[in-house]
Amino acid sequence: NSLPNAILSATIAGFNSPDHAELNRAFVDRYFDSVESIWRDRTNETAQTLVNGLFPSFIVEPQIIERTQQLLSRTDLPPALRRLLSEGGDGIARSLRARAVDL
Repeated sequence: NSLPNAILSATIAGFNSPDHAELNRAFVDRYFDSVESIWRDRTNETAQTLVNGLFPSFIVEPQIIERTQQLLSRTDLPPALRRLLSEGGDGIARSLRARAVDL
């Protein structure tokens, strides 16, 4: 359950990469369903690493923004978790806008 920070970060980097975007699609629901318990049950540093590192940032689709907004609409989210999710959703929104300009 507890990996050293360096190994956790390396594992996340290997899992959540542009080359694995289609494989990671199967984990989108699990991410959004688990993010609150990750935040609640892990140390601050580990929770931040997991929330940031596993955010589906390589699945550039409106669905990811919608799922992020669903969580952000809740008033009981801790501010730091809210900020990390907001930043992840903003990254997807920027990518979608850039993609629209490139078409």
